[in-house]
Formats: sequence, C-alpha cells, structure tokens
Amino acid sequence: MNGSSELIFALKEDIGIPELFSGRKADLKYLMDWSERTKFQGTLSLAIFARRKKGKTALVQRFYIILFTRNDPMIIPFYYKVKEVEKSQLQLAEEFYSSLLSQYAAFKTRDISLITQKPSYDELIELLNNDPFFIGDIKTMKRYLEECDSDQAWDFASYAGERISVQKNERIIQILD
Repeated sequence: MNGSSELIFALKEDIGIPELFSGRKADLKYLMDWSERTKFQGTLSLAIFARRKKGKTALVQRFYIILFTRNDPMIIPFYYKVKEVEKSQLQLAEEFYSSLLSQYAAFKTRDISLITQKPSYDELIELLNNDPFFIGDIKTMKRYLEECDSDQAWDFASYAGERISVQKNERIIQILD
C-alpha cells in the first residue's frame, strides 16, 4: 500500500500533496507491526517524541489513512488533533467523544464524510444500527453534558475507546496529535 492512489484519504493530511509523503517506510512498518500486536496483546501504548517539524503529524496521519484503508475489522483508527485554543473540559469531552463515535461510524459504514460532518448523537445511534451498547453509552454522555459535569464527562469520553474495544472485541488505535 505504497502508492497514494490506493489509499482512502479519510483524513486530510497536513502535509498537503499526498505524494510528498516519502522516506518513512521503516517508521510505518514499525507502526503497522505494532498495530497488529494490539490484536493479541490488548492494550499497548506507544508514544512518538521528536522536535517540532520532524514529521510526526505526517507520519501519524498517514498511519491513520493506511489503517482506515486496510479496513481490518479488528483495528479501528481514531485520530484526534489537540488544537491550541482555549476550551473547557466539558467542551473537550464532548468534542473528543463525538469525534471518536463519528470516526468509528465512518470506519464501519465506509462513509468518510462522517469524519468531517460530525453527525448528531441520534444520527450516530442510527448509523450504528441502534446497537443497545451505543444507545446506553450515548445516553450516559448526554446526561453528563446536560448536568455540566465536566469531570465525569471527560472521564467517560477519555475511556470511550476502551469501552468500545472491550464490548465489541475490537482494538481502537487512538492517535492523539
């Protein structure tokens, strides 16, 4: 999956022209091997550290695109870019949670427009086939948001990937940039 024409660009890369992505074959192989190990070893964490402008974002965005394109039902990618803007904990929780569910639904339905359009919670329930797990999960999150309980909302949002992984026997690769 080296040629960009084969890839599904479910995420707009910050690098610009996809053909400009080059020279990271060993790094991508390492990430792909790591993602395969998550199927059998459960939770594995990995951090990538480097100085600014060394290509971390380009690398993880391409990793996301490859995982999305591969469509392995056991490995679902989630990419979240932390923006440098002031945001309340409640706003962050809602954005993180809705982004995770939108990308999960996009992966399952293969509809990449869901990544940028961010469907409502009711639309997500429908997209996820009225699954009782998601109905209950979304209901809980909505309650925390309505009560403005920012601590509970953030705790709930930040563990959503883990809950889904356990419930659905899938691995959600959370890429935080």
